[in-house]
Amino acid sequence: MGQFWELADDSKLMSQYDADKKIAFLKDASLEEVRRICLQYRYFVEKYPDNLAMLISKMAKGELKSLLCDILSEEMGMGDVNASHSTWYDSFLRSLGVSEYQLKHSLYAENESILKETERRCREESAVHCIGLVGMGRECLCQIYLSQMYKNLRQNAEVVKIEEQIDWLFWDFHTGDDDVEHRMKMRERIGALVMDENGVRQLTDGYRFAKSSWDEFWENNYTNTRFFRN
Repeated sequence: MGQFWELADDSKLMSQYDADKKIAFLKDASLEEVRRICLQYRYFVEKYPDNLAMLISKMAKGELKSLLCDILSEEMGMGDVNASHSTWYDSFLRSLGVSEYQLKHSLYAENESILKETERRCREESAVHCIGLVGMGRECLCQIYLSQMYKNLRQNAEVVKIEEQIDWLFWDFHTGDDDVEHRMKMRERIGALVMDENGVRQLTDGYRFAKSSWDEFWENNYTNTRFFRN
């Protein structure tokens, strides 16, 4: 497992995302560009609970499965649809000025391909592969990713002008202590799993796909919206 944890080292990931010019672009983007970027992430938020549920269905009883069940319940608002994280995120987008039509019809084809491949893997690959993909790759990696995204959003001059009207609830949770605790618990539970060489390879493959898909997500945004400026 040592090589896997070296690959998934939190401090290295934080440094990488902190330096990533594509994420840092949010600090200087126009409000319309911020809307477009954030709209794409909406579809990942929307699909995450279903992928997490597929992972849970594959797993044996134990501490990791229980933790994932707790996370899924929180994602779904613990029975209150208005408290679901996808509802929170849509409220954030609306407060940025995104229309109802845009909410439903803005997914880039390239990002749709990522979502479909993620769903296929969650449906067809092993539980261990999906732990790497959804457990480490979405829950843990995404928390670091969102923290960097949020940092740049809050420094954006156009966003600062309207920050009082923006619904930050989604971000308050996903960049706060509760989600950091989820990430640490996830790493701890995965670290306690006993795996042979094949299991570690499957775990790593799932995580690598998750990491590469985040990178591809940003490249797709740049390509489709031509964010590079002369």
